Amino acid sequence: SLGDSANDWQSSPVPGMPRTKNPWFLHQHSSADGNRGTWFLCSLTPGGEQLTGVLKSKPFNIPSKLSFWIAGHDGIPSTPLQNHNFVRLREAGSDAILAEARPPRNDMAQKVEWDLSKAQGKTGYLEFTDNNTESAYAWLALGRFEPEVVAMPKLSPNQIPQRLQSGAEIARSLKLQQPLPLMSELLTSGHADSESLAALGSAIASIRGDEPLLAMAPLLGEADVPAPLQQQLRAAYQGANDSEKLDKLVEETFRSTAYRIQLKLAQNLAATHEGAETLLANIENQRAPARLLQERSVHDKLVAAKPANADGRIAKLTANLSKPSDQIEKVLEARRKNYDPTKADKVRGQALFVKNCSICHQIDGQGAVVGPQLDGIGNRGLERLTEDVLDPNRNVDRGFRTQIMVLKDGDVVSGLPRREQGELIIFADSTGKEISVPIKNIAQRRDSDTSLMPENFADVLTTDEFNDLMSFLLSKVPKK
Repeated sequence: SLGDSANDWQSSPVPGMPRTKNPWFLHQHSSADGNRGTWFLCSLTPGGEQLTGVLKSKPFNIPSKLSFWIAGHDGIPSTPLQNHNFVRLREAGSDAILAEARPPRNDMAQKVEWDLSKAQGKTGYLEFTDNNTESAYAWLALGRFEPEVVAMPKLSPNQIPQRLQSGAEIARSLKLQQPLPLMSELLTSGHADSESLAALGSAIASIRGDEPLLAMAPLLGEADVPAPLQQQLRAAYQGANDSEKLDKLVEETFRSTAYRIQLKLAQNLAATHEGAETLLANIENQRAPARLLQERSVHDKLVAAKPANADGRIAKLTANLSKPSDQIEKVLEARRKNYDPTKADKVRGQALFVKNCSICHQIDGQGAVVGPQLDGIGNRGLERLTEDVLDPNRNVDRGFRTQIMVLKDGDVVSGLPRREQGELIIFADSTGKEISVPIKNIAQRRDSDTSLMPENFADVLTTDEFNDLMSFLLSKVPKK
């Protein structure tokens, strides 16, 4: 048993950031009022200050006032705060930020008092975030909560994953059937740390001999996997699954997740003959991006797995692809890192959406339905939405790929097919405007791998405007 207090806290990676080891542990810390030796939750681990992570408490009834002590840093004291480390009180359900505090830039814990009278009686939870990857002045510690809305764990949070992973590995290596119900329960109970979920899933899939589930196991607990998909993934480890259900899970993962997660799934699938066939079939059916085959880590594994006619199929699928741009990767990373939900304004973001996006996209019944309808788009998370806006050709829905037509007079026309009307084919251009092309004038017609959406939004939108637009889109999640 890990103890009830251990289950009161859940650790996860920072959304959009590479996973690191869990940084949270118990540490006896000194406070400015002379208190010595009280246990704090701290991210100043012996492994270094560059580790990152998010630690969330279980929900509790919000009191009228809440005080606590906080120590730590967010960048060298002589420089401005980097806006990476903070503690927040969030409302359960909506995740709205109700209160926030930053590290005091002091090794000695300082007292913080929150007036929560406006939120009293609601249900909330505490969220500690260390998102500073520097090797110094990049940690925080919290403790001495009054009232004690949630108990301090008796075991350091970073020890829980180690114990769960060790148990899962023992069960996997010995093919033990007895722990399967417990491991399945841990996957869905919310008590397993995100670092442990992949180990539990891998053990379950390995014991059952289920290759598709084994390939998807590393995605369990990924912060940027949309919540509905995460629930479907975890449920798949509860019992028997038919091949059609698993195929749909693979397809949905490619359709709705960020490229980083798609790449992880592709690497896992490519490692086996069956998985390699699944990966190639998804790319051939335009359910997964062909650019995955340009990744050396995918290509080499796939060829080694020897799916039917691998070289010929790969060559055909990548024939018209351009080399991925290092510059766009830098832009994507910079925009993700600079996103600050506390400064973004979703009202301004809605105005930007109406101005730049509504000519092709619809949300809440407002806008045109040329491109994909975007109700519930917030479930995709910051990382995937950043890709969708700034690199629209990365993840093109197969129903919204443009077509290229070479006319008999040599002109080339491209657009999104809308309908046939008599002797005409009606297309939509990048502004949403419809254009007509006589069928008799078309010499050649083929699908493109590109989206109708313009590729210049990184230039069109300033960083602040991009943040506002993200705030608006992220707020569009299905109502519970």
